[in-house]
Amino acid sequence: MGKVRFAEMLPHELVAARASRPVAYLPLGTLEWHGGHLPYGFDGVKAEALACVFAERTGGVVMPAVWWGDHRGILAEVVFAPEVRPTFPYDHRPAICDALGLTPEAFAQDAARCEREEGGWTLYQTILTHAFHEIETLGFRLILPISGHYPLIEPARVAAQTYRGRARVHPFIEAELVADQGYKGDHAGTWETSLLMALRPELVMMDRILTFDDDEAIGAPFTKPHRTASRELGERGIAAMTEVIACLVHAYLAEDRRKD
Repeated sequence: MGKVRFAEMLPHELVAARASRPVAYLPLGTLEWHGGHLPYGFDGVKAEALACVFAERTGGVVMPAVWWGDHRGILAEVVFAPEVRPTFPYDHRPAICDALGLTPEAFAQDAARCEREEGGWTLYQTILTHAFHEIETLGFRLILPISGHYPLIEPARVAAQTYRGRARVHPFIEAELVADQGYKGDHAGTWETSLLMALRPELVMMDRILTFDDDEAIGAPFTKPHRTASRELGERGIAAMTEVIACLVHAYLAEDRRKD
């Protein structure tokens, strides 16, 4: 395969890629704590790396990731606390912010500002709808937003319903593709750590993981990725997801051709 990242393509490469398979992947990420062992922008890095694998193996192009405009109240630094999520045995926020050299108050204030000035998810949904129209203008018939940050999936689905263009839009979470095979998504836990071990191993530093006294990872509630994550698990998950994506793309494009 040649290039798959749209932003790096020359015009003739774009035309060839689109003619072969008019599919555009749109990685969706955010900037949020993902443990001491994973990069802060893990969600977008994961979504983009998976999109590249899917495009390389099943065709299509990968659009630049969307990083900005999300609801800043839906972050580990804001909501990983027992009063927000009663099943959490620990308040993760102080330990997260201490490791960052920041304060929980700063994140809480930005969450309130986002709700007050940007309507929570309203700005994000507008950005995505704009992106869908722009991608359609570039000639693509199927748009596949990958919600690397799981809370992005609902506003992405709202944006897909709001969009009134000609392309098909199918937002998804990577783990949901293979939930029936026993895989389960998490936050900086066994699943996500294993994926990055397979996709971008140079970005994983397991010796930097931070834990509470009972060995639960800070920012990865109920999990111990340093005990259970592996590159092999990540590779199996990626292979299984790629098969599902290949079938999904084939079905959508076959339906699109019948409509033509």
